[in-house]
Amino acid sequence: MTLAFAFEPSFERAPTNYSATKAVTPLTKIADRIANGEPLLNGKTDQEVLSQLLALLEIPKESQVLVYSKTNAQNSRISPRTPRAIYFSDNAYVGWVQNGNIEAMTFDEKLGPVFHMVRLREREAGKPIEIARERSCLNCHAGSATRDFPGGLFRSVYPDERGEPIFHAGTFRTNPESPLSERWGGWYVTGTSGKQTLYLHAEMRKAFNEDVGKELSETNQKILDGQATKIVRALFSVDEFHMDNDGIEGSLEFQKAFTKGALKDDEHRSLRDLRLFERVFKYRCSYLIYSDVFSHLPDDLKSRVLTQIHGVLKNAALWPDFDYLTSSERHRILNILESTYPDWPFPKT
Repeated sequence: MTLAFAFEPSFERAPTNYSATKAVTPLTKIADRIANGEPLLNGKTDQEVLSQLLALLEIPKESQVLVYSKTNAQNSRISPRTPRAIYFSDNAYVGWVQNGNIEAMTFDEKLGPVFHMVRLREREAGKPIEIARERSCLNCHAGSATRDFPGGLFRSVYPDERGEPIFHAGTFRTNPESPLSERWGGWYVTGTSGKQTLYLHAEMRKAFNEDVGKELSETNQKILDGQATKIVRALFSVDEFHMDNDGIEGSLEFQKAFTKGALKDDEHRSLRDLRLFERVFKYRCSYLIYSDVFSHLPDDLKSRVLTQIHGVLKNAALWPDFDYLTSSERHRILNILESTYPDWPFPKT
């Protein structure tokens, strides 16, 4: 083993070969259309290009959040006066700072999250804009904070008046159990608050050193069951923090954009229904179960996740970690999934 190989991240080795593998994502498809001569992302200003990109990726502009802490590769352009804007949907994330480039995270069926830069600063008049895969993003987005695999990262810091993180004061990685007091440090936040990812792909069996045509060994089945349980716990918000006092109230424009197109059951209920009192969602099963990322999970893994979800909703006594879900909430979640999840694999109740 060479020294270089020893220090190479595991996702850069076989079978993943992350950086060496051509990605196919919603953004690369846009780049291919541009290469084939379509006049896309040709706005005269940076803002026009950004708006065009958001429309092509089907990201609502109302999803915009602003972060002014210098915690990004374009730190020199970020400040409290010129914060970085971030936009998101179920399947894509886009970031832009004034006079900078556009950053994007979209998803490949096998590789998972892939990072690109839309190079606004290098574009030339009359020439198509360059969309390039950006390896430098992995410096932050493929370390211990993301379990050493490429992934998204939501961070909260104590910034000074220039947006520089005061690291000795501590930082927080935001996840569902984070209380409000540990969120949004270095971000601009509107609204009121009262008083208060797994990386597996189609080469999974090869990674397990098992024959693709045979059943997984008992040991590796247990490993896969454990990974499925992690996903199920995240989908059901097991460790979600409890909102005290008056809950939160946010932008009506974002709420309308967020719930637009929600998949609903015959009682007009959906997994996007917001509660914003005691908890974020009315029905605690994540709407990301409809996302491309979830649909592209390996069949061996996805079937286990769906089986466990069905078990949690139908046999509460066998799943004590989920006893915070009342029988009525379980019933409503199950009805929503039976009515809206494509090819729900279980008999309807």
